[in-house]
Amino acid sequence: MNGNSSPPSDKHAADKAAAARLNQAKRHHAFTALGVACLIVGVLVILAHRHRNGSSPTRPSTPTPSAPSPLESTEPDFASVDAGDRTPSLDEIQTLALAWKPPVASGVPSGGDRNAALAVNLDDHCLGSHEARVTLMLFGDLECPFTLHMVRLLQGWLDERPKSIRLVWRERPLDIHPGARTAALTAERLALRFGENAFWRFIFALAQLERAPTEAELLALEMGLRERRARVTEAVATTQAAVKLERDRLVALTYAVHETPTIYVNGLRLEGEVSRIHLEQLVGEEQEEVESLVDDSVPQGRLYTLRVDTNLLDWDRE
Repeated sequence: MNGNSSPPSDKHAADKAAAARLNQAKRHHAFTALGVACLIVGVLVILAHRHRNGSSPTRPSTPTPSAPSPLESTEPDFASVDAGDRTPSLDEIQTLALAWKPPVASGVPSGGDRNAALAVNLDDHCLGSHEARVTLMLFGDLECPFTLHMVRLLQGWLDERPKSIRLVWRERPLDIHPGARTAALTAERLALRFGENAFWRFIFALAQLERAPTEAELLALEMGLRERRARVTEAVATTQAAVKLERDRLVALTYAVHETPTIYVNGLRLEGEVSRIHLEQLVGEEQEEVESLVDDSVPQGRLYTLRVDTNLLDWDRE
C-alpha cells in the first residue's frame, strides 16, 4: 500500500463535507431567488393598487391655477353659466320676453350705410342707434349655442347703453343644425307680421332657452309673442321671409361666413365666441378711429362706409 494514500474514512468524510457545502449553496441560491420573486410581486401589487385608485406617485395633489388672460371674460365659462339653476319653462321665458322692451333703432340707416360693402338696409333688424359710431353686424344661427350666448351678451350691453352701438342681425342657419332654418323663418315671419319688437323678443326667448327648440315650442312662441293684428297674412309673410333668408345667405357667402357667430365690428371680422371684455376693447378702438374721422370733418353718412372699407381691406391683406 502506498504510504501517501488517505484512509477510506478520511476520503468519505471529505466527500460528505463537499456535498454539504454544495447543498448549502443550492439552498442559498433558492432562498435568494425566492426573495427576489417576492420583492417583484410586492412591487407589482403596489402599482396595481395605485392604478385602481387613480393615484400617481408623480402627480401633485393640488393643481396650480393658471393666470387669466387680460382679455378673458370675467363671466363664467359658457358651459357652466347658470349651472345648477333651474331651467325656466317656456311660459316663463315667454313672459320674460314680453316684458322686455327691445331698444329698436329709430329712424333709418343713412344712404352711405345702405351703399356700404356690409350694407345696412332699410328692412334690416337693428337695435341701438343708427347714429352710433360703431356697428356690429352679427351672422347668427338660432340653434348655435355660441350665437345664443352672444345674443345674451349683446342684449345686456344694449340694455345698459342702448345708444352706444348699432346691432344688425343677419340670418345664417347652418346645415349642421337641422332646425335652424325653421327657427330663422319663424323669426322673419314674426317681424313681417307683427314688427321688430316681436322679432327681437323671439330671438331673446330662444337665447334664454339655451337649447335647440322643438317645432312645437317654435309654434308656441310664435303664437305667444303676437301683440296686435297681423300686417300681412301668414302665407305672404312666409314667402317674404324665405326671400330675406336667401338674401342674408348670399351676403354670408359673399364674405365667406361659414361659422357662427361671425360678427363684424365696423367691418373688422371676429369668428366664434368672444368675451364682452374683448368686444368692448375692439369697440372702443373703433370709436377712437371714427372720432378721428369726425375731427377731419368726414360727414356722418360716410363714417361707417370708410371704416368698413378700411377694415375689410386689412382683412383681405392678412
